[in-house]
Amino acid sequence: MKVYKYRYGSQRDLESLKQDYFYAPNFLKLNDPYEGMYVDEILSASELHPYLKDSFSRFYEDIKSYGIYSLSKTAIDELLWAYYANSHQGFCIEYDQQVLLQIKNIQTYCVMEYGDDLPKLNFNSVFLNNSISKLNKFIFGKKSKRWQHEDEIRIIMDYFGKVEYDFRAVKAIYFGLRMPKTQQDLYDDNKKLPDKLSQVSQEQVMEVLKGRNIKYYQMKFKSNSYEFEYIQVIDPYNDVEKYKIL
Repeated sequence: MKVYKYRYGSQRDLESLKQDYFYAPNFLKLNDPYEGMYVDEILSASELHPYLKDSFSRFYEDIKSYGIYSLSKTAIDELLWAYYANSHQGFCIEYDQQVLLQIKNIQTYCVMEYGDDLPKLNFNSVFLNNSISKLNKFIFGKKSKRWQHEDEIRIIMDYFGKVEYDFRAVKAIYFGLRMPKTQQDLYDDNKKLPDKLSQVSQEQVMEVLKGRNIKYYQMKFKSNSYEFEYIQVIDPYNDVEKYKIL
C-alpha cells in the first residue's frame, strides 16, 4: 500500500531524506489540540481495584512519551498541499507502507476513525481491546470529523524523536505546483534562512537522492476542474551508481 507525507520542502526535510529518517513528534506537538484526549471512565470508577488504578495511571503516563508519524492515503488533496507543503512550494513523499512498518520500536499503526464525540475509555473498551496496541489505537486513532479529508494513517512509536528507516521505503517524490525547479529559481536570501525554512529546489532533491530508484512527479492542474493530477518527471541521475548494495 502507498502512503504519503507532505513536506515543507526545506533543507531540513531534504536532509532527513538523505539520511533515511523521519521525525515522530510527541502528540502534544501535533496541530490538533484534541490529540490524545478521551473521556476517562476508568480512573473515576470507585469500584476499580487500587492495583488496576495504578496500572492505568502508569499507562497514561507512558503514552506521553510516544511519537506519532502521520501519513495520508492520498497525494492529491488540495488542503494538505496548502497546510503541510508550504502552499505547493514543497513536496510529498510516497512510501511503501509495508517496508516502513519494518521499523523497530513501533507500538502500532492505525487507520484513523472520525466521529462527532471524544472516545470513551471504559471497562468495555479496555477489556474488549485486551492489548496495549489496541488501547493505543483507541486513544490515538480517533479524531473529529472535521479532519476526515486528511484520510490519515498513523505509525505510533514507543518514543518520540528521530526514527531511522530502510531507504527502500521511499518510492516517489511529488513536486508541488510552485516548487522551484532549479537553485537559480530560489530567492536570493534563501541561504540566510534556518534549515527548517530554507527552501530547496527540485534539482537539489533529485541530486541528493540519486541512485535510489525513486520516481519523480510534477503536480499540475486538472483541466476544467478544482482537482490536481501529476505527470512523471525524467530523473537526470537515472544511470548513476546505485545508492546502496544490500
